[in-house]
Amino acid sequence: MVSGFAIPLLGLLAASNRIGETRAPFLPLAVERLEQPLDDARVGDWVAYRIDAGPTRQGHWRVAVVGEEQDARGRPAFWLEIEFGSHASLSAPLLQFRMLVAKGTGISSDGVSRLIVVFGHDRAQEVDPSAIGRVLLGARAAETTPEGQNGHSASQGELSVRHGKELRLLTSAGTVSATPVELWYQRTLVQRFWISAEVPVLHLARIELPAAAHSMEASGYGHDAKARVGEPGSATPKIRLERQADAAGGF
Repeated sequence: MVSGFAIPLLGLLAASNRIGETRAPFLPLAVERLEQPLDDARVGDWVAYRIDAGPTRQGHWRVAVVGEEQDARGRPAFWLEIEFGSHASLSAPLLQFRMLVAKGTGISSDGVSRLIVVFGHDRAQEVDPSAIGRVLLGARAAETTPEGQNGHSASQGELSVRHGKELRLLTSAGTVSATPVELWYQRTLVQRFWISAEVPVLHLARIELPAAAHSMEASGYGHDAKARVGEPGSATPKIRLERQADAAGGF
């Protein structure tokens, strides 16, 4: 549970993304990039990632731009789909999102005007517009920073970011030009992520956690994405979130 609400979906993604046995503590960085404006995205752009947390702990996810239209406020917007599963083909995804995101805003409570969710083989359901802001809670709150010896959160002075030079990086999706960006806590390398203009949507080619030997790497990308998540039927009830206290009869 995040922020006292029952189903913080993007919080689920960021805080405890589990695909099979995979737990990926580096996904908040990927979520943070989704919160940035998708100014240069185009309909059809897609990128898939493989999460590797050990020999038997792997998962896959995919983000794609599958359409565009004006939202209810008259803003130009993209239809963005995000899927998670235990197989590279994502033929039987465990979780799917389809959201209408205003251009120039990224995924935020202000930018997302429609949100459709599919859990496994369940039917697609749309989140009630009044609940979208609460559904999106948790993605940023779930971000963690390295802890000091006394168990307290690290201060900004103990964290540093280092930018490397662009080079050719071999990924499962092919070789791309990418720039390494490293997050250091004192003298410890915490995270290294590789930014590439050649990788569409997120421009994220790879994330590495050296100490844990975990990684997330682009496994494919292209510009021919088609919608995979359908619209819910008109009779399908919308998802309306309740505060836990309300659900329990409290205040």
